[in-house]
Amino acid sequence: MYIDGAIQVFPKFYGPSDLAPMGFMGASATDMARFMIAHLQDGCYSDADIPETRILEESTARQMHSKLFTHDPRLLGTAYGFFEFSDNAQHTIGHNGTAEPMHSLLLLLPDQNLGVFVAYNSLDAGALTNQHLGFQRSFFDHYYPVSAVEPIQPPADFDERAGRFVGSYRMTRSAYTTLEKFRGFLGMNVIKINDPGDGTLVMVSPWGEWRFVEEEPLYFRQVDTPFHIVFREDDRGRITHLFTDYTPQFGFEKLNWYETTGFNMALFLGCVLVFLSAILIASILAIRNRRLSDERKPSPRGARLAEGIILGICALNLLFVVGSFLWNNPTPSFGISLNFQIVLGLGVVSAVLTIGALVYTALAWKDSYWSIAGRIYYTLVTVAAVAFIWFLNYWNLLGWRF
Repeated sequence: MYIDGAIQVFPKFYGPSDLAPMGFMGASATDMARFMIAHLQDGCYSDADIPETRILEESTARQMHSKLFTHDPRLLGTAYGFFEFSDNAQHTIGHNGTAEPMHSLLLLLPDQNLGVFVAYNSLDAGALTNQHLGFQRSFFDHYYPVSAVEPIQPPADFDERAGRFVGSYRMTRSAYTTLEKFRGFLGMNVIKINDPGDGTLVMVSPWGEWRFVEEEPLYFRQVDTPFHIVFREDDRGRITHLFTDYTPQFGFEKLNWYETTGFNMALFLGCVLVFLSAILIASILAIRNRRLSDERKPSPRGARLAEGIILGICALNLLFVVGSFLWNNPTPSFGISLNFQIVLGLGVVSAVLTIGALVYTALAWKDSYWSIAGRIYYTLVTVAAVAFIWFLNYWNLLGWRF
């Protein structure tokens, strides 16, 4: 690798090569060429040094190269070990991959008896190996150019229906029952559909931003290319999923408002600010009360317990946040450290104490602890504590779920 103005020995990959469930192959350029030739020849290979060798029956190889699954028959689909990367009217199967700092892309064009493989040893080269984009886009436009697609006009009544498609869609290749789910907190695998108000839909994705026009119900074509997206609806007519030619191997499910990155980020930051403010206010009051200790009437025992519980909750939740940043590894394949298991325990203790805070919130209003402003603020902090429990539970961070 070329680093800091000098060629350096290639570093190790980011993890062990025997992780499961994942595919991993290290090969020379020559071996990759032989691999592609064998597939282009339906499972057979030979050269000056290697006699004719068959590793797959011809029928098996042809089946591997055919479309075996698609989310919609009008979209590109998935073969066996390959995906349909067809582009510029050329039937293409391929696969891309990453093992940082490597990024690679393999393309097979059976009708042209052509195979192409590229690999980059650069952390910033990921965009070059995205299917239909980067290298593939430049390669096909240069060697197999096609005429621009005919423009189509959006349906006259589409503005009335556009709103049902608008929203955030998360890749279904996600964790649902373990704390790995938290990897989606920042919305890295989320597609957004926006309505610009001109009869089209704008898709904002991690790979680019494109505009689509409705061709048929739930079926949209990109305005300047032949690529499509398809929506799926349930039996009540609600949009539930999105699928696209750009990533035929992935599906995307529409998120409810409380699942979106924007809502969760606002909720998280709001809770943290409330917890910090409670610690700050309690510190200020403690300093003031110490100065006025001779003149001040002691608080009722219930009020003191209520204050102790809510401050304990705030402290535990803030320690949870700090500990998560320090020790959270959202990839349990590498193991969950003892430190982070202890941090997860803080969330459980906080959740138990929050039940007590709810009880004392009711008692504070019943027995008139503090002033009205004090009771309102205590209620606010308790609501934040309950909201934080919901946040932890939604992202599978409440308890030891790994």
